[in-house]
Amino acid sequence: MNTETDSKCRLCQQFDETIDHIISACPILAKEHNVTILWNQQVQIDRTIPNNKPDIIIRDNEKGTCMLIDVAISGDRNVIKKEAL
Repeated sequence: MNTETDSKCRLCQQFDETIDHIISACPILAKEHNVTILWNQQVQIDRTIPNNKPDIIIRDNEKGTCMLIDVAISGDRNVIKKEAL
């Protein structure tokens, strides 16, 4: 992200450089990479499974492929205790 005083996107110079803009709305990134980034979307498959909504789906429109990403954030309570030893 842009850390200088100018909050405009370094690529398109049109909108504020936020995480949301970078991952889903920057017109320069969309043109260069030919990908679509989706979130909170169910995956359509041939059978019913619970929890079929990955955190992020990156669809490569050129290759016709998708990458499913499921994010996990572990607690750091025990890490802080171990580092103190």
